[in-house]
Amino acid sequence: AQLLRWLESPNTPVPDGAGLWGDVLSRLHRFMRRERETREQLGMTLQRFQLAAEAMPDGVIMLDADNRILWCNATAARDLSIHPATDRGGLVTNLVRQPVFVGALQKHTYREPLQLKGQAGPEQSLSAVIVPFGTDQKLVLARDVTQLERMDTMRRGFIANVSHELRTPLT
Repeated sequence: AQLLRWLESPNTPVPDGAGLWGDVLSRLHRFMRRERETREQLGMTLQRFQLAAEAMPDGVIMLDADNRILWCNATAARDLSIHPATDRGGLVTNLVRQPVFVGALQKHTYREPLQLKGQAGPEQSLSAVIVPFGTDQKLVLARDVTQLERMDTMRRGFIANVSHELRTPLT
């Protein structure tokens, strides 16, 4: 009777018993303790993973098989205008509407980095990579490459200018 009452509300302590029932109940108690410890360890592991992903300088979005947002870090939220609280479960293609990104998701072409425009401003440029993992899940990793592109443009301009200036005296 005590076991049946406990099974109806297992959040209470496992009942005490004597004899054979005592052995069964103590094994059940050990099983429940191990299960609770395992659940706590999994929770701590998940929390460490989320803290590590939050600390990354790149944006990270976790998608399910239907391209719905399961989770994203603060960098992805900022760069791609995703609101983690309200957009969780929504289609990423409704939020990131750039044809190159939508096409890559539809065609399952994940090999090449995608050049995207960030949502922070018209000059923001992102390099995104889609990485499949698990069972039909995907990670979208987005890196802000705006500064690198500016430096490359300045380098090309400098080389063109120097090359022109050197050619003129030679002529």
